Amino acid sequence: MFEKTLEKIMDYGIVMSHKIPQVEPMLMERLKYAEDLFLSSIGLQEAEICTLKERMLKAIRSAVVPLIAYCREYDRHVQLYTLDVDRFIEKYKEENHPVHEVKDEVALHMRMKANLIATIPAVIVIGPFIVHVDALRQFLCNKRQEIATKLLDAFAAKMKVLLEGVMDEYKAVYRKLCEKPGTIELLMEMREWMETIPLTVRGLDDTVRRYLLEYDMLDQFWYALEQEEFEAKWEALGWPQRLTIKVEEVNNMLDEETEVFQKLQVDDEFMLQDRLELISVTIANLAAQSDFSKVHEIAVDVRRAWKLIKETQEFGQLLNSRQKLFGMPVTPFDQIRKLSNEFEPYKNLWTTASGKYRIISYFVKSDSKLDS
Repeated sequence: MFEKTLEKIMDYGIVMSHKIPQVEPMLMERLKYAEDLFLSSIGLQEAEICTLKERMLKAIRSAVVPLIAYCREYDRHVQLYTLDVDRFIEKYKEENHPVHEVKDEVALHMRMKANLIATIPAVIVIGPFIVHVDALRQFLCNKRQEIATKLLDAFAAKMKVLLEGVMDEYKAVYRKLCEKPGTIELLMEMREWMETIPLTVRGLDDTVRRYLLEYDMLDQFWYALEQEEFEAKWEALGWPQRLTIKVEEVNNMLDEETEVFQKLQVDDEFMLQDRLELISVTIANLAAQSDFSKVHEIAVDVRRAWKLIKETQEFGQLLNSRQKLFGMPVTPFDQIRKLSNEFEPYKNLWTTASGKYRIISYFVKSDSKLDS
């Protein structure tokens, strides 16, 4: 193709030499001459022309050899030229390389880019040819830079996710510290949990500092973080101090709440005594009952009283457990157990009587229906 083009150019030059007009008609204008008088020229098939053409083609064929050899030097760049950068980055992310391998990979592509700039000229002269390589050099350099940049982008995105995970754990601790306990049991559980916070924070802080050391890799390549990511780095460093201040506030709040719950404990103990007096009166009234015609009504009152006794017994146990939490002397509340033991025979009597009376009434009604 290249040789045919040169041959056509040479033939075109010879053909155009056939149309060179003679000089005399232009000098002696008053004389008459025949139209289309041209100078005699050499023919396309003359021996000299054929020999010259063969020499030219032979010289061109020889000159193309080093050009082809130079082109083969670029075979090493074919893989980079055809590389799908996005697919390469996705595959690299899936392999989950550690930070030192990512750093080495980015550094490799930056060195390769510098090597391309140093080894590929913008223009090179090879024999009769002037070869412009600048476009290819720019393309390959840009591709190396794109790979390096996207590797750094992927690493920054990965570190952002990891740092956000640690931040979420910090926030979970902070949210739990903001919860206000509703009972002394929850308050004590919160105090026990708060004792584990320093160890938890120490572990999270070590993780954050390790992540920040890995972030330094980005600085080595002058990678600019987004403003949000930059702020998140320093926020993560400030969380331990923030939690320390919050723990002090919560401890003060828990001390105040402990005093409140302690006052409530005293009120509850007085309320328990009032309830015991009420139960005593109720038991005395039920013990005096002997009218079996009201067996069902009495049984209902007995069950209600028994339920109140059991609730009071459970409430007394709760107050005992809270007395232990407050470090107070434990009041046995023996009266509850005594009332329960005293009332149980009455409960069994009236509930059993009510049940049997219902059965007898059922059978009596059934016999009456059969007789009728």
